[in-house]
Amino acid sequence: MSDTLLRDQGAPAYPVRSVANALEILLMLRDQESIGVTEAGRRLGVARSTAHRLLSMLEHYQFVSRDPAARKYRFGPALVGLGLAAAHGLDIRGRARPHMERLAAEVEETVTLMILEGADVRFVDCVESPRSIRVAARIGLSRPAHCTSGGKAILARLSRDELEELYPSESLPGLTEHSLTRRSDLFSALAEVRGSGYGTNLGESDTELVGVGVAIANVVGSPKAALGVSAPAGRMTPERIEEIAAASTRTALLIGETFH
Repeated sequence: MSDTLLRDQGAPAYPVRSVANALEILLMLRDQESIGVTEAGRRLGVARSTAHRLLSMLEHYQFVSRDPAARKYRFGPALVGLGLAAAHGLDIRGRARPHMERLAAEVEETVTLMILEGADVRFVDCVESPRSIRVAARIGLSRPAHCTSGGKAILARLSRDELEELYPSESLPGLTEHSLTRRSDLFSALAEVRGSGYGTNLGESDTELVGVGVAIANVVGSPKAALGVSAPAGRMTPERIEEIAAASTRTALLIGETFH
């Protein structure tokens, strides 16, 4: 273990071996695409069963993902999300977070911050609903932008040329039977978003979920961002959607003002 954290100069005086081993596994994945249980145990100098427990815990928290076919582990969505935050999302996450907390308390539903990555959106922060039945945090995950409320809100602000570059084909990937799978239908939906000022996700990424999304204006350069409020479909009546859209719009404006 020549590169072990425990032997690094300046290591903590009272290291926690299990934590150090878990972090070493993540450092291994920094230098290679995937790793198996046997290799991880060998490089850590621990039993195979110990390596398996470490990887299982990292998988539970989505820091690694397991490929059953290859029987190996690779970077997971939580780690990807942390990397994105460190790379280019810290500024907007820091500015948006207190406003997201207030919005979540006001509407009592889960509030998500998402950024546009090509034709997808990445969830980079989340404040969960205080209700017992709620939409869980999905930090680090990505979804096709046209299947999400916030993604539609961002796309509605793009030019026709930008949209055609993102969607060169008429056919679009779908996640559920309610997803938009034709570019012409998406462009029509975006025209409605421009008129209403907010996007909706009516079971388009998950059949049991309804979302409302608004773009965050005045963000200088990248990333293009939006707020999404999501809830179980049974709670989202048309009136409730309008209420959440109004509250989300106010919140997005406040976040945007911090960039002036």
